[in-house]
Amino acid sequence: MKGKISPFLKISITNESMRASSFLKQCEVAAQKDDGIISKEEQEVLKKLKKAIQDYVKTLDKLTD
Repeated sequence: MKGKISPFLKISITNESMRASSFLKQCEVAAQKDDGIISKEEQEVLKKLKKAIQDYVKTLDKLTD
């Protein structure tokens, strides 16, 4: 990205990227809470979530380059 952004904005973007990754981990743990396994339906949801979060984090990373 051209130009310089505020270091505070960069830190906020980095924090959001880490928060999004943490959210995915929380969802994976939550999927196992009720019966100790991840069902096929839960796997599908987690797969879609993972893709969406990866795309989101990739976009955030581009903003700080």
